[in-house]
Amino acid sequence: MKKIIESLPNKTPAERSAMRENARKMAESGDPKKLEQAEAFLAALDEYEAGLAAAEYDRLSSLDDVGKIREAFERVPPSDTEINLIKVLAENPGGTSGQLSAAMGWKGLTWHLHFGYMGKDREAYLWPAPPSKTRRKPDGEPEKFYSGMFASYDAETSGFTLKPEARAAFVALGLIKGEAS
Repeated sequence: MKKIIESLPNKTPAERSAMRENARKMAESGDPKKLEQAEAFLAALDEYEAGLAAAEYDRLSSLDDVGKIREAFERVPPSDTEINLIKVLAENPGGTSGQLSAAMGWKGLTWHLHFGYMGKDREAYLWPAPPSKTRRKPDGEPEKFYSGMFASYDAETSGFTLKPEARAAFVALGLIKGEAS
């Protein structure tokens, strides 16, 4: 068991995931010795991965917002649709969800929904989404406004505009044209 635990730094996330699944199966075998070994391994794996997560948090915390956005989109590369969402907003600052949806060739107000999912999918590498000023959960708490991670929203005009740090990151990533800062 000691050698297996010592090998963890040499394992990929996928390999560690498979090892975790094997340990869970071992724990379910009904054999008390296997259960004890599985529990010891899972505790060691949890401790190792918690250390990795803490180190990653520290590294990401040291980045400015532009760096965090770049990192998030490098870790979770944008789909073609997401690239188009970004381009449409960059080319139509102040556009409403309806206008931006139309620019995507869509009907209705779907642009901000897809743009919001783009933030939600990368929230772990960024920062918590700001609270919505209008939408509430059943318990009265505000919903998260994922579109607000990368865009400013003007309630008076219902318009969206890329935030400067998002624009700089997207330019640096080559997703939109402009000058990188």
